[in-house]
Amino acid sequence: PRHRVSMSKLQYDSTTLKQAIQDVRDDTSPTTWVLVKDEEAKRLVVAGSGTGSVLEMVSLLDDTSIGFGLVRVVDQIDASATVKFVFINWLGMHVPPMQKARLTTHKGEVLALFRPYHVDISADCPEEVSDEIVLSKVRLTSGSDSRVKEGAVVAQARTPAKAKASYTPTVPQQSESISFVDEEAIRAAIADVRNDDTPTDWVLVGYAPGKFNMLELIGSGVGGLDAFKENLREEIAAYGIFRMVDKIDESLTVKFVFVTWIGESVKPTFKARISSHKGSVNQVFAPYHRSIDTPSMDDLNYDDIMRSVQDASGSGSRVLSSDGTRAPAAVVSRGMASRVPAMTAGKEALSFDDTCKEAIASVRNDKTDENWALLEYVSNSMIGLVGMGSGGLDELKQHLKEDQVQYGILRVLDKIDDSLTVKFVLIQWVGGAVKPTRKALISTHRGAVTGFFAPFHNEIHAETAEELNEEDIMKKVMAASGSLSSVKP
Repeated sequence: PRHRVSMSKLQYDSTTLKQAIQDVRDDTSPTTWVLVKDEEAKRLVVAGSGTGSVLEMVSLLDDTSIGFGLVRVVDQIDASATVKFVFINWLGMHVPPMQKARLTTHKGEVLALFRPYHVDISADCPEEVSDEIVLSKVRLTSGSDSRVKEGAVVAQARTPAKAKASYTPTVPQQSESISFVDEEAIRAAIADVRNDDTPTDWVLVGYAPGKFNMLELIGSGVGGLDAFKENLREEIAAYGIFRMVDKIDESLTVKFVFVTWIGESVKPTFKARISSHKGSVNQVFAPYHRSIDTPSMDDLNYDDIMRSVQDASGSGSRVLSSDGTRAPAAVVSRGMASRVPAMTAGKEALSFDDTCKEAIASVRNDKTDENWALLEYVSNSMIGLVGMGSGGLDELKQHLKEDQVQYGILRVLDKIDDSLTVKFVLIQWVGGAVKPTRKALISTHRGAVTGFFAPFHNEIHAETAEELNEEDIMKKVMAASGSLSSVKP
C-alpha cells in the first residue's frame, strides 16, 4: 500500500465562523460586516463584526495581517434597492513570506466559506478599501453606475432593502501629483549617478508602503545593471536609472537608461492608480537616452540594452576591435570605464531567497506537517519560494506553471517490511511554454540547484503533469532503496 505524510487542515471553529458570516447575510440582523483573520496560516478566528462603515473593519487590520471580510451593501438601482455582498481579501504588505506560502494551499477552502458574494476586492493598504471604493465596485458589477438616483450605501444598522440611501458618495479621482518621503535624498542619489566623479551608477525609487502617490528611495550604489536588478521584485512598482558607457570609435560616452518597473504581481488596482504618474516621474529622472517599461527581468538584458543604446547613437556600426569585429562596450563602475561581461547564462551566479531555505527545512522536519515546497526563478539569477504545504504531490502540482522552470522537494514514506522510512524527492519541472533563454539556465545552474536541495534520495524530471504521478514516483523510490522486492502486503 502507498503511504502519505498526514495533511494538516486549516483550523477554525466552524460553528462560530459560519454563524458570524450568516449574521451579515441575515436581513433581521443589524450586522453589516464581519472580519476573519488568519493566524500563522493555520487557524482562522473571527476578529470582529459591526454595523457601521467598512472603515471599522479596516481599522482592525495592519500591514502584518491576513484577513478575510464580508460586507453587506445596499445598491440603489432606479427605484429599487438590492442587497449585494462584497468579499475583501486583505494581505498586509509585511506579512512574512512563509505565512503567505502556507496560505496559498488553503485559499480554496477560505473562499468556499464566504461564497456566494457579488464582488471581491484584494487589498494590502487602507487606501484600497473604503466605502467609496466598495460601492464603486458594486456599481460597476451591477450596471447601476449610470442609473443611480440616490446612491448606494454600505448598510448601516441593517437598513431595510427598500429604504432609500441618504447620500451619493463620490469615488475619488486619480491624481497625477506625486510626493516624496525624502525628496532631497532622491534627487541627490540621481545626481550621484550623473556625476562622473562618483562611483554610483544606479538608483532605484519605489512607492512607500501603503502609499500610491508617495515615492521613497529604495537604494543606489555601484554595480550597474546587475546590482540594479537585484533590488527589483515582482510585487513592487519602481523607477530607476543606471549609467552605461557607449564606446564610439576611440571615445567613451556616458549614457543613461531609465527603467519603469511594474512587477507582475502588482495588483491591477494599484497599477491603475499609478498609471497617471508617468509624466511627473519623468520630470524627476530626465534627461536620459533610453527608456524601458517592463514587468520582466528578461527585458533587462545587458547585451540587448547596450545594442539599443548603440543603435540610437549610431555607434553600433563603428565600434571595431583590432580584428575587425565589434568591440565590447563598457560601463562606468567606481568612476572608471571597465569591461562588463555579457549577461549570458553561463556567467551568472545563482542565489536563493531566504525563505527557500526555511521552506525546505520545514519539509525535512519530522515535527511539521509540510511535505512539499516549490521554488521558481524570479530572475535569471534568483530563485524564490512559490509555496509549500501538507497535501503532497497532488497539491504541489496545482502550483506548476507552463511558462516556468520550477524545482520542488517532496517528502514521502517508503515502507520496508514493517518499517516506514522518510524519503525526499527532488522534482525539476520545465513547462511547455518556457522561453529558450530560461531553459538554457537549467544546465548552467544544475550544480547550484542540486547542492541547495541536497540531500535527497531521488530526482524526477517532468514537462507534463502526467509525468508526475504518485505511483511512478513511489516505484522509483522503492527501486532505489531496495524495498520494491521486500514490501509485504
